[in-house]
Amino acid sequence: VQYRVAGGTWYYLPGGPFYGTYLNVSGFQPGTTYEWRVRSNCYNGNVSDWSVAATFTTLNYSCAQPTGLSTSNITETSATFSWNIVPGAQSYSVQIRQVGGAWGYLPGSPFMSNSVTATSLTPGTAYEWRVRANCGSGGTSYWSNAMPFTTLGSGGGSCLAPSWLGT
Repeated sequence: VQYRVAGGTWYYLPGGPFYGTYLNVSGFQPGTTYEWRVRSNCYNGNVSDWSVAATFTTLNYSCAQPTGLSTSNITETSATFSWNIVPGAQSYSVQIRQVGGAWGYLPGSPFMSNSVTATSLTPGTAYEWRVRANCGSGGTSYWSNAMPFTTLGSGGGSCLAPSWLGT
């Protein structure tokens, strides 16, 4: 079995020749495209031609999914989102949506810290937000679970209607 970075020099896979029809191989660089090929070793020292090369690309570095999500300082038009620091993360992407709506990136995303304040929200509205960690070489974590919250207010003005009326 031989392998190479796509278009580079062919190298024999250490440990050969191999006797099975599949191998588990490790030690490749993340986010890199490789080619590999194989040939048969026959009796009397004869060998087949090399197979046509197959191509694969290794995944980029990834990091852990953010945990410890919390929402604080909720007002009529803003809320602060926080989460635990993820080792290896270079930044964090945050998305927000009204419950049942489409996800959109929070303006300013990605963020360098593990806390951010969302502004310009609609009073009395149910929202949810999620975060993912951005790692080296373009890798990312999975998105966190959605964290729901509701802004203060009735949605139609800057204060709540009176309640507990009595005569």
